[in-house]
Amino acid sequence: MMKSSVYVSKADTKSQFDTRGAIAQALQSLVNLDQVAAFTLDILAHHFQGAEIGLALALKADQKLAPVWSTGGEEALLFRNSSGRLWEKAEMSFEAAKAGRTIPKKASMIHSGDNILGVLVFLQGDNRLSGLVDFIAGELGQASSQLEKIAEAQRLNREQAILHSVVKSLTSSLEMDAILTATMQGIWELFHIESGALFLLNYEKQNSLVKIPLIGEINQRIDLSLDPKRGIAGHCIANMATMLVDDVSTNRYYESEIDSVGSQATKSLLCIPLLVSERVIGAIELINKIDGSFTRHDLKILVTLGASIAAALENSRLFRELTDAYTDLEASRREISHSRTTLLTLVNNLDDELYIVDRNYRVVAANRASADRAGKQAEKLVGKRCYEVLAGRKKPCHGCLASETFDTGGKTKRIEREWKEGKLKAEREIYTYPIMDGQGNVPQTILQNRDVTEQRKLEASLVQSEKLAAVGELAAGVAHELNNPITAIIGNVQLMQREITPDKEQLESLELIEQAGRRAQKVVGDLLNFARQESQKFVIVDVNNSIQQALALIQLQWPKSDVHLEILLDDDIPQVHGNPDHLQSVWLNLLLNARDALEDKKGKVTIQSFRSDDQVTVQVSDNGIGISAENLQKVFEPFFTTKAPGRGTGLGLPTSYRIIKQHSGTIQVESVLKRGTTVTVKLPAASVSLS
Repeated sequence: MMKSSVYVSKADTKSQFDTRGAIAQALQSLVNLDQVAAFTLDILAHHFQGAEIGLALALKADQKLAPVWSTGGEEALLFRNSSGRLWEKAEMSFEAAKAGRTIPKKASMIHSGDNILGVLVFLQGDNRLSGLVDFIAGELGQASSQLEKIAEAQRLNREQAILHSVVKSLTSSLEMDAILTATMQGIWELFHIESGALFLLNYEKQNSLVKIPLIGEINQRIDLSLDPKRGIAGHCIANMATMLVDDVSTNRYYESEIDSVGSQATKSLLCIPLLVSERVIGAIELINKIDGSFTRHDLKILVTLGASIAAALENSRLFRELTDAYTDLEASRREISHSRTTLLTLVNNLDDELYIVDRNYRVVAANRASADRAGKQAEKLVGKRCYEVLAGRKKPCHGCLASETFDTGGKTKRIEREWKEGKLKAEREIYTYPIMDGQGNVPQTILQNRDVTEQRKLEASLVQSEKLAAVGELAAGVAHELNNPITAIIGNVQLMQREITPDKEQLESLELIEQAGRRAQKVVGDLLNFARQESQKFVIVDVNNSIQQALALIQLQWPKSDVHLEILLDDDIPQVHGNPDHLQSVWLNLLLNARDALEDKKGKVTIQSFRSDDQVTVQVSDNGIGISAENLQKVFEPFFTTKAPGRGTGLGLPTSYRIIKQHSGTIQVESVLKRGTTVTVKLPAASVSLS
């Protein structure tokens, strides 16, 4: 440290040198100017008791001199009130030093470089006091310079600490309110300002700006139209430029609506744009610095802080967008999952077999019906070749049209029939549908396998019912037209038989005419019975009993031959709701057909009854000649018969079919040529039928 020139007389003792050393060392250890001044005057008062000494300082060149400290005494007391001879001496010396004139005696100026910090004056004293005062003034100047450096370092350290704390707060949260709170706290700690505002571009509204005051509540937000020519803030945003304005009244961009907060008038301001990757997102504006004008250092600190604020705001925006996107994605995922579950439930509850195969015929997905057919779980089918796991083949099925779908991209349909022992076991409709990728290729194909066996039976039954209805109407008309002439013929024959003697040859001819008439009358009667659609009276019927009555009647028509009749009736079957006479005629018709199928040869006819679920089943079977597959489709058609001429009218089975349908039952014929025929009748139990 450079010492000021001091006169040291021979009278100075060793203790004075010790005092100066102590003063110099002590001044270097003090940390503020108040402590320095107090320590200095205490030393002077201690060594020069009764001396009136005053210390006045002007820490800034544009400020007036102000008393800081003084020793005891009347003048010293006046000095403290800026009056008296001691104070006048201090002012005169200060003004002379500022003007470059000679400094009065008994006054020592305190310098820090070229700056005059103050003056140390006294009224009485010798050279010994003058030298010590000069020495102390020099030490005070050096101490002041050191203190300014310390204060500057402390200010910078404080600013860095505040910046670090604010940046830490900004980066610790992605919530907008937390970021705004940290921004507000940081600005008020770093800058002594009256107010300020944060401007953010509104991404939700085109060409608009959100203004958030940095005083009061952080949720106070004002929407402004974004015009780059309006306001200093708008100019900063539009041009990505910083602005330091000492007097806003002289600035052409200033607008009070934009650049003011509340009712407080704006005098000066500092504004910087908020930039993220060279893209402006808003601005920060500080208004009216309390302790002077805004400086370049303030601008530098605000730019540093603004970079962190901009990054935090951008991260918050991106986080909100990401959160919204995730929310939408999660909602879409739930919707897709729900749709997938719904689709899987729908597909797995279809009776149709559905499965997807690739170009190598490997199963990609399969529903439950496909898995049930294969006898495996659906997951176990994936990756296997469809013709291996679903059809038990070693190569693609004959007639498979999946390859056509792969090649053409079109859907196909084919019918597959499965036969067993000459009888149709199952009929399926097989469809293929292409699954296309973005390039129009077909990497996968959907196959739909629908079992239409029962559907075909129902369709055939419906067709048969329509045929029977049409033939019934025709038969009724024909029967009525024929019945009267036949009755007249038989009546006239009987009259002629009475008039002719038994020995005449004409009597035999008349008997033949009567037999033919009776036969024709029976056919007409059968036609009428077949065509009759009137409502029938249904009662509770014991099926076994009606079968026994039919068996009693058939004994009269059953020839004595080698035909064995086997009767297997279940005593536990339930009763049915029906017409006993009509049911009896059905059993009688079926038994006679079975007998005729044996063609008077040795054979066996079996009639049995048993319960199956809520139905009563009656089966009549024989081991006769059987019916060909071609004729089997026609057995319920009126007037169709395979019997020899004169042995059948072709109305027995159609009539039985109509009766069973009226009883809400079903009748089916199964036959193998030269092996026999089985007719199965199913009737609902009485409780089911009645309901």
